[in-house]
Amino acid sequence: MKNKSILSLLTFVMSAMLLTTSCEDMLTPDLERYASEKEFGKDSIYSALGVLRSIQNVAERTVLLGECRGDLVTDGVYTTDSIGNIINFGETENGSSVLLNVADFYHVINSCNFYLANVDTTVTQNNVKIMQREWAQVQAMRGWAYIQLVRLYGEVPFVTAPVMSTNEAEDMQKSAPRINSANLVDMLAEAGLTRALELQNALGMPDYGSFSGGGGTYSSQANLFPVQLVLGDAYLMKNDYANAATQYYNYYQFVKKENPSLISGTEGAIAFTFSVDGVESKVVSSGNLYQSVTENGIGDGELITSSTGASTSANGRVLDVLQNVTGFYMEHGMLSAHEQNQQLIPSNQYISLSESQRFNSFEDDNGVFKREEYAGGDGRRYAWAPNVTFRNGNRSNIISKYAMPRSALHIGSTIRYASFFKNYQIPFYRNTMVLLRYAEAINRLGFPELAFGILKDGLFTENMPTIGNLDIAKEVTKLEKIMDTETDTLVRVDTIPAVLVGKVVNDGLSAKADYNHDSTSVVYATETDTLYVGDTIWVNPREGYPLTLSDIPESVQESWLGVEYMLDPRALSGGMYYLSQEERANMAKYPFFDFSDASIWSLSSLSESYASFGVHARGCGNIAGIEDTVYTYARQVAEKVAEDYARTNSLSYEEQQAYAKTLYSGDTLLVTDKETIINAVENLIVDENALETAFEGHRFTDLIRFAEHKSNAGINGTDWLAWKIGRRNKKVTDPAAEVDKDLESKMKDKTNWYLPMP
Repeated sequence: MKNKSILSLLTFVMSAMLLTTSCEDMLTPDLERYASEKEFGKDSIYSALGVLRSIQNVAERTVLLGECRGDLVTDGVYTTDSIGNIINFGETENGSSVLLNVADFYHVINSCNFYLANVDTTVTQNNVKIMQREWAQVQAMRGWAYIQLVRLYGEVPFVTAPVMSTNEAEDMQKSAPRINSANLVDMLAEAGLTRALELQNALGMPDYGSFSGGGGTYSSQANLFPVQLVLGDAYLMKNDYANAATQYYNYYQFVKKENPSLISGTEGAIAFTFSVDGVESKVVSSGNLYQSVTENGIGDGELITSSTGASTSANGRVLDVLQNVTGFYMEHGMLSAHEQNQQLIPSNQYISLSESQRFNSFEDDNGVFKREEYAGGDGRRYAWAPNVTFRNGNRSNIISKYAMPRSALHIGSTIRYASFFKNYQIPFYRNTMVLLRYAEAINRLGFPELAFGILKDGLFTENMPTIGNLDIAKEVTKLEKIMDTETDTLVRVDTIPAVLVGKVVNDGLSAKADYNHDSTSVVYATETDTLYVGDTIWVNPREGYPLTLSDIPESVQESWLGVEYMLDPRALSGGMYYLSQEERANMAKYPFFDFSDASIWSLSSLSESYASFGVHARGCGNIAGIEDTVYTYARQVAEKVAEDYARTNSLSYEEQQAYAKTLYSGDTLLVTDKETIINAVENLIVDENALETAFEGHRFTDLIRFAEHKSNAGINGTDWLAWKIGRRNKKVTDPAAEVDKDLESKMKDKTNWYLPMP
């Protein structure tokens, strides 16, 4: 196989495209007709859907190739050599298994090239050039295919002309330029993707109505690729964070649907209490999380782009490889878990990462907020990897994103082997995944606090502090967080009517809260003649308190005019109280931080509730704002800084935890180095990707992208990636320096990051 070249794969593509095909399903094009007669420009809907048929051919292997080599799955006793070699970075030559045939990806590309070279975009109907929106969509499909190739193979031939013969393939072998993550954006843009974006923005996306594949009816648009997301991914792979963030943001502005954080928070894990024989248990359930990856509509749902399979071959292409290798098979029309089909198993790293999360729920007891402890960790695990009892009585965690549980699962229980139904969707883009990539981009751009806010609170204008000029004697409401430091619980949140005076920026004056006197009072103090820059002064106007506005000299009040200050979030929960004035001010420099469109970014009920719509809340409950004392910016960043320190200094897990506690005090992060903070927040996003998008085919290629971010910032991304893969079979509570040395060694050689081209 080693002497194969691009010639062989393009020759295979050509022979595949010229075969006369049957009407297997609604996505099968008459390839012979448009190859010979070039009539498809008059009926291009047929060939555009033919490209989608080609994408179906690679959908499942895209998942397997992207997931097998990551840290979230491992092999088992029933794993075949074909998949085992991929998992363990063994023999992966092109053609060595059915999964390793790069020609199928070039089949997608050649289908696109054939279409783009021959479609008549001047065809007009009702003064509209009706083929242009479809031309733009095929450009997006080709862009997506090249992104998959670059993710999996590193650098590949870039072919934009249709290959019609062996001679053409031979010429292409010699002359085709190579495309990689560094030039991906530029080459796709030059080949037409920039023009595709313009056309999509002007004309919208094609709509072929609804299709039925036997498993239900789904929107054709749920199989199409928004150009913004394809471009956003290409920019992110290039470490071009501003342009990546621009494209992800523009996608939400383009579709104009509900707030993405609201969509993300619609379905999530839940917690509840039940009693058995008088013994009360507090448990976590998966809730209806499975709906996130099974919804067919494009509308306001979580799913954006997928490849959709049929229930039987009579209805179209059946996509059943993923369900089979993750441990399922159909029997008597029922989908059942079968141990001997379980070739991919959730890794110790994934299970322990899920278990280490803290599910939060709070009870208001006459104004005192009590944190309730719920067992089970992140509730997404019970949807993505439940514990199953097989027919033979054995038990195992099983990957269930392609064979979803029929009902919510309880902690400590197992689900029977026959309690599943088939998921016909293979998601490529989901709303929550796009949110995480937006967070990834803005974090590396220098906005770690807002990036963390996407995980904790969600992107709502009500959650974000605003910057304004001083308005003396303006009555506002301040949320005062009262903590019991010994038990790390929130005692109460006091709402204090107050007069906002401003920041002290002049000699001789300050105001400070004296909590020994009263937690709500402010004591006026006179300092020395040195400059004092203090916190915002809050003057309580109620009778009987020691300071009123009239006590402040008018000359001092006048000097405060025009000084900028941070106004607390309007959300009752306190929202992103950790978002600093510096970061909030810097947001004004970028248009992708403009959240003024209330139809997308506002939710007025946030000012009346403690609603939690951050991505992490999908698995961990009520983590919003000041109410939560566990999933806080200071604490989480400190823990990730400590993890990185433990990795490079061989600390035990107990030593790592102890070190983390020295890096924050309450809600104050004691780490000041910006690059260290950005790296820590990035590692939080890496974890969130594991918890949310596990087993969807992104993991290993995500880790490569994050490693490149780190290397681009002067951190050793290669060592970090080697550590992540080397931890695959370890628990997060194992000492951070413990790794599988063989896997780590392989990953320190970057040539092993990518599959070999023929």
